[in-house]
Amino acid sequence: MSDYLFHTHPALQASALHRQELIRRAEEHRLARRARRAARQAAKDEEGRVTAAARFTVAA
Repeated sequence: MSDYLFHTHPALQASALHRQELIRRAEEHRLARRARRAARQAAKDEEGRVTAAARFTVAA
């Protein structure tokens, strides 16, 4: 990737870096959603309901 960026126009470098940043952010968001979902699933009570406290748990 570094060779690609080195040999391209600065505007294309910027768009490629921006695209990489968007992809990274999307991946972080997806992982955070999965972590929150797993926490909610783990926090279900015996009737299968998610407790109010677990619903608003922030993913670590």
